[in-house]
Amino acid sequence: MASELGISSKILETTEQKWLAQQEEERSRHTFNTFRRRAFWTHFVSFIAVNLFLILLNLITSPSYFWAIFPILGWGLGLFFHWWSVYQSKSEDYEIAFQKWRTQI
Repeated sequence: MASELGISSKILETTEQKWLAQQEEERSRHTFNTFRRRAFWTHFVSFIAVNLFLILLNLITSPSYFWAIFPILGWGLGLFFHWWSVYQSKSEDYEIAFQKWRTQI
């Protein structure tokens, strides 16, 4: 069929190999993104659980002073930056992390 269109079989094979490599790259990126998102959501659940405990502890021990805000704000800032790194996939840092992850698998 390719010869009827004036396309050599070598060009067709090369194009097919490039397409297969691109498909593999997309599958790898999808797996990497899933891995990173799961890690973020694990971090988020830990944040919620621990900080709810701290709020409860704060309300029991010293309800007049809300000291639990300090770990919430500190950890929340770290959580925000974790979210930012996971959901910003168009940066150089993303590419570096992806290549590093790819060499480990």
